[in-house]
Amino acid sequence: MGEPFGHVGSFYSFGPGDRMVLEEREPGGITLWDTKHQRVSFEQRRTAVSQWAISPDDRLLALCSGRRGPVRIRDLTGHRKQAARSAPWPGAFGRDACDEESSLRFAPDSRALLALTANEVRVWDLDRHRERTRIRHKGLDEAAFSPDGRFIAATDGEEILLWRTANPTTPVLRVPLTNESATQLRFDVSAGVIRYLSELGSTELAVRTVSYGAAMADGWSGQPAAQAVYSENGRVLALERRGEDTSRFEVRQVAGGGRRISRTPAVRCERAKSPYSEDTCRISLAVAPDGATLAYTRLIIDSDGNPGEQSPVTLWDVRGNSRSRSLAGPGSSREDAAVVGLAFTRDGRSLLVRHGDDTPTETWDVSAGRRMGGTPAEPPAHETGAPSGAAVLRSFATSRDSHPLAVRPDGRLLVTPGQTVTLPSGRTATNRLADGEIGALAFSPDGEQLAAGTIGGRVALWDGEVKQNLGSLAGTYGAARPGSRAEAVTALAYSPDGRTLAVAGDLGTLQLWDAASRRPLGGPLPTPGDAVLALAFSPDGRTLHTAGERSAPRSLPVDPKRLTASVCARAGGGLSRADWHKYIPEVPYRDVCPATDGP
Repeated sequence: MGEPFGHVGSFYSFGPGDRMVLEEREPGGITLWDTKHQRVSFEQRRTAVSQWAISPDDRLLALCSGRRGPVRIRDLTGHRKQAARSAPWPGAFGRDACDEESSLRFAPDSRALLALTANEVRVWDLDRHRERTRIRHKGLDEAAFSPDGRFIAATDGEEILLWRTANPTTPVLRVPLTNESATQLRFDVSAGVIRYLSELGSTELAVRTVSYGAAMADGWSGQPAAQAVYSENGRVLALERRGEDTSRFEVRQVAGGGRRISRTPAVRCERAKSPYSEDTCRISLAVAPDGATLAYTRLIIDSDGNPGEQSPVTLWDVRGNSRSRSLAGPGSSREDAAVVGLAFTRDGRSLLVRHGDDTPTETWDVSAGRRMGGTPAEPPAHETGAPSGAAVLRSFATSRDSHPLAVRPDGRLLVTPGQTVTLPSGRTATNRLADGEIGALAFSPDGEQLAAGTIGGRVALWDGEVKQNLGSLAGTYGAARPGSRAEAVTALAYSPDGRTLAVAGDLGTLQLWDAASRRPLGGPLPTPGDAVLALAFSPDGRTLHTAGERSAPRSLPVDPKRLTASVCARAGGGLSRADWHKYIPEVPYRDVCPATDGP
């Protein structure tokens, strides 16, 4: 213990490194004491300080002199103020950060400063002298960094929220608070949880934990995937990685950590060079049911929405990591031959090539590399009831790169937004699957049900003939907060028994639904928070595979027994009889976590 210091009546606070102690005096002024060297590191007399923060390395002090600041940074090693250019947030926000309801906090590495105000969280990079992260969310009253500084946890009184600093638009985790308040948020990375002080009522305090699961997963890619497709058996995942002027396709093995097993050469796919040009490169991608073959082609859409240059369809041998052949017929420079969708038949022997106009859907023999005969041309639009030109407008809508397409498991029906095609005859009929643009389609394994997810978040259910609407479910629609945009459905997958439908969105929501009752099965599953591009169940239905736009592919247990065992293990067992009668006395007691031999 050292010599006494400070003044009677002052208020004292330790810095995060437990070396510095800040003394706040009335009516104003502060003194920063270095307890290791028994000296004053900084002192400001008379002027009141509204906000302050000490860096974890004890080298920097951020403070606000008065309620309107602005925020200043002082270098404690040299007893001097840093250069003016390093002052965070020049302008109005620098003053807002000094408000009485605001707070300051340094990042764990001491190289960034967080400011929390009534309406947002902002992080200033002290090395680059610029803002690093901005989170807009009203009502936050506490925020904390993860130990590596890549995540920020916060609470608004209604939820505990978690953001990835590299992608702060949408929380990667939201945990509702029920009849409690949460303070003192802390990360426990070794246990995979966020701990917080819970206050129930006015007297009862408890330390509680929230598991963040996959939300803080590693494998965040700087180059987002443009699209992803799982093989039908769920063993292989194909991804399109798009750069400035090229696209490249990679195939990963789902088991064993997602190891890459094949990669194609780059395909030229230029972006618009001028802000006045809207030419768009579109890629159609399909993977064979056994994952052994990849099919892809490129199409250019001009500024008027018309198809332009089309590349041949390439068949790629995944196991041999080489091109097996090109199908020259489906791809050409003719507008009436533009390819907008590819799909393998269930046996993997044939490839269906969907065009964006009155050209018939073609069937190609994969092994022989030739078009199969006996597929008549589709009837003209006036014979199907479709407005003239409607197919072209639908197929080349510019809101998304992918064009949803689903083939019924028996291979006799192909569905796209607006059209249903009977195979092999090629006869078409119009459909109106849902109100709004369709973002994803999926048939149930028995072919008795079709799900169509919209960019508005809802999912419409149809019978297997696409003639009778069976109702709808909320999909990702209910995940949107008041005042925010709807979350588009980006991926759908049925479980092998057809009873469960997995629905995912472009803001990271992943929800399981009971297909018969159209009710959610529990709450949303944890995800890293980026857009979910593809879903697939394992053959036994006990695992759900997910592919994100930036996150590494993940496999989530969805078997009820495994989920129960996992929750019980994290909770250390179920409620005791005393706790059960205290919190839910109206429900008869039962042991919800019985001893088991494992999942």
